[in-house]
Amino acid sequence: MKLQRSGLVMAALLAIVAVLALQLVRKSAECRQLAARIESEASPARTGEHETLDGGRRLDSLSGRVPHPIHDLYVDALRERGLGDPIADLITDLQRHPELIPEAGVLGGRMGFYSTERIRVLSERWIYAPFDDGHIAGEAILEFDVDRSGKISWKVIEHRMS
Repeated sequence: MKLQRSGLVMAALLAIVAVLALQLVRKSAECRQLAARIESEASPARTGEHETLDGGRRLDSLSGRVPHPIHDLYVDALRERGLGDPIADLITDLQRHPELIPEAGVLGGRMGFYSTERIRVLSERWIYAPFDDGHIAGEAILEFDVDRSGKISWKVIEHRMS
């Protein structure tokens, strides 16, 4: 009886592990798709114009690049949580946390989120951020949370070296 019960517990644990592994694979694929989409949208178009979801055209007049894809409603919600300029505040805070980069610099370089013009706020909880140390580079999808006092916490969802 005891042996049979431990076998059932083991089977249940294996089922839980399998479900979690499937969820991890799905989220990983989702993050890679988002990173690929952002990378393709971050390349400047020849005309500097970009098509919006409703078929219109818009232009990021400063760089000719696709603006941050976050919806204005999410920007407003982040303001309500204490961020004065949510996109700038998120990018600035992210740059203060090079320890989030899971790769070490080489040849004396220090990894950091230096390319502010390539960082994209994707939604009310995700950011795409390239990183480098001057010698090697990579990119990451990060999840963030803003508490009611405006404090930002970060979690790396996926990263890869270029």
